[in-house]
Amino acid sequence: KKTEERLLYHLSKPKMYDIISKAHLEANRKEISNQKYIIWDGSAIPKVYAKKMEGLANVYDGASKKKSKLETGYHWDNIVGVSKSDTGEVTVFPIHSEIYSKDLDPCRINLSENAKILDTHLKIQPYMSADSIAVMDRGFDRKMLIYPFIGRGQNFIIRQTGIRHLEFEDGSGCE
Repeated sequence: KKTEERLLYHLSKPKMYDIISKAHLEANRKEISNQKYIIWDGSAIPKVYAKKMEGLANVYDGASKKKSKLETGYHWDNIVGVSKSDTGEVTVFPIHSEIYSKDLDPCRINLSENAKILDTHLKIQPYMSADSIAVMDRGFDRKMLIYPFIGRGQNFIIRQTGIRHLEFEDGSGCE
């Protein structure tokens, strides 16, 4: 019991998550830079029946039966690296995982999901290889994310929702 209390006390200190995350990235710098694909999964953890949980926010839940697909819950960003060795062995390496509430970020009040994604990208990009490719699912096909990724020189593949169209400054577009 005392060990649990001590760990909880130390792990709940401000900025402790950032310190541990940075230490993980630093300790695994070589392994992360060897990953060809950086798979980014932005998910939601719906808490449909929760009323008093701290930091509940609106999240998009694709599995929801509701027409709007909005539920109360938490956001979850999970990032893994995938690569293939010379012998053909595929490896999956955990890079970052964070459950957060955009309404409960201690540093920024009402942090947007886009700002959180871009902030996380800034933290992990220095550890990625220059030729790594970020692979993201639907929902990442927003101008607020695509333009910064292009500006940062990030190679990426995003599965589109099918209802949005990309338009570039020269007027050309693609579907």
